[in-house]
Amino acid sequence: MVYTFVNKSLVKITPDNFNQEEQVIPLFCYLCKFSLKTKEDVSSYRRNKCCSLCELKWVAQKKDFNSILWKEYLLLREATNKPTIVFN
Repeated sequence: MVYTFVNKSLVKITPDNFNQEEQVIPLFCYLCKFSLKTKEDVSSYRRNKCCSLCELKWVAQKKDFNSILWKEYLLLREATNKPTIVFN
């Protein structure tokens, strides 16, 4: 997909074989809202529309997303996903 200007108007050019659902991978998992970073995340997104950790721990095991365990999982993801800042 390409955007270009034609006569001062923005025009989107899309190839005939462009399938947006197959080719566009979002930046964030729709379940946990954390970023998709690895190729495993991309593969998991194509299979189950979620990151690889959500697929492994929740979708594949068919767990309940309304449980306390889901909230604990999100808190653990948040704690382990914080960037490390080192001041010298």
